[in-house]
Parts: sequence; structure tokens; C-alpha cells
Amino acid sequence: MRAFLPLRGGLRRWPRSFWLALAVFVVAAVLWAHGPIAQWVDYHAFADARAWLGVPNAAILMPLGFFLSVLQPRAEQPSGAIRLVYVGAMVLAIAVVIAGIGLIHAAIALSSSGGAPLV
Repeated sequence: MRAFLPLRGGLRRWPRSFWLALAVFVVAAVLWAHGPIAQWVDYHAFADARAWLGVPNAAILMPLGFFLSVLQPRAEQPSGAIRLVYVGAMVLAIAVVIAGIGLIHAAIALSSSGGAPLV
């Protein structure tokens, strides 16, 4: 318990987890005090709604690769199905880059058109 008390060592004696918890609490309090953040009416219109068998692509490929790679009861090493994890990671990375490009394009279009109405 002595490590939690700021004796002799000053503020350095407090654990890092305390400072992290304090920062999270302060950010949460500021966001709560701010209230809802206004968004455009068509905020989610840029999202790609396509999916594979009703599930987003990267969200199924990565766990499926982990599951199928150790499907055998005596598996000690992952099988070749572990490649699905890498495929899922690539799909996720490509999707993030495309989403970033789309968001930048949308921001440029909004700024040049004078903006969109906020809700």
C-alpha cells in the first residue's frame, strides 16, 4: 500500500495504472459534460454495406483462420488454414485505406460545397 501514497517520492510513486485510470475518467467526464456530438444526416452513407454470407469480410476471415488452423484434436502447430488470418488482415488493411481515402474525398467535397446540415 505504500506505493500508492505520495510520500517522499512525490508524484512518481503513484503507479502508471492510476494515471491511466485518471486520464480515462477525465476524458469521460469531459465528453459527458459536452453532451451529444452533432453529426451529418447522411453520416453513415459512405459505409460499404456489402458482406459475405451476411457477415463483414474481415470480421469473419481472421477468426475463421484461427479456428480452422487448430481444428484437429491433436493439433500442436497451426495448419495451412492460418493463411486466412493473413488474408483477413489484408482485407482489413485495404478496407481501412479505402475508407480513409473516401473520408478525405468526402471532407474535401463538403468543404468545397459549403458543408452539409447537421442533426
